[in-house]
Amino acid sequence: MRLFLRRLFNCFFSWHILPATENELKTADCIVTQAFSRLSDGGAGPGNEILARVAETLQKRLSLPLLVQEEISIALPELRCDLIVKSSSDGRSSATVNTYSVAKEQTLFCRKKGWKRVIVVAYPYHMGRAVWTYQRFGLDAIPAWVPQRGYEHPKLVHWVCQGGAIRICFMLLRELLCRILFLALGKI
Repeated sequence: MRLFLRRLFNCFFSWHILPATENELKTADCIVTQAFSRLSDGGAGPGNEILARVAETLQKRLSLPLLVQEEISIALPELRCDLIVKSSSDGRSSATVNTYSVAKEQTLFCRKKGWKRVIVVAYPYHMGRAVWTYQRFGLDAIPAWVPQRGYEHPKLVHWVCQGGAIRICFMLLRELLCRILFLALGKI
C-alpha cells in the first residue's frame, strides 16, 4: 500500500525529473528513447529532432547502443540505431503503440543482450512516466538531460502538442491522466 501511495503521489507531483549525473550516465548499458508527437505529414517534427540530437550526443560521448522509437530515426536518419521500434502509421499513441509497448520491446532487446541500466531520452513532461515504465520492467532507468522548450509545432498530430498556454495545460492534464491510467493498470 505504501508503494502504491508513493507512486500515486509521484503521478501528481513529480514533474521535474532530475537528470542523471555524468558519472551515472557512464554506468549505462544503452540509450532508449520515447518519441514526441510527429507532424501530420509524417515528418518527425521539432520535438523528435531535439530528442534525436540529445540521443546522438549521448551516443557519441558514451559509445553506447541506441534503441529508438521510429520518429527519432526519421528525425535523424544518420543515427546508428541498434533497434528501431515501429510506431503507428499515423504517429498517434494507441492501445498497441504507446509508452508501455515501446518500453516493453526495448526491454526485451536489452534482456537478450544482458543490459540492465538504460539512459532514458524523452520529452520533459513525459520523462517521469517513461522512467517509471522502464523501472517496472526491471531496468535501472536513468533520465537524460533534455531541453525544456522547442517541441511545439502547429502541424503536430497531437493538438495538445501544438503550442500555446491552453494546449500546454491540456498536455499536462493528458499526461496526468496517462500516469493515473498506467498506475491503475500496473504499468508504472
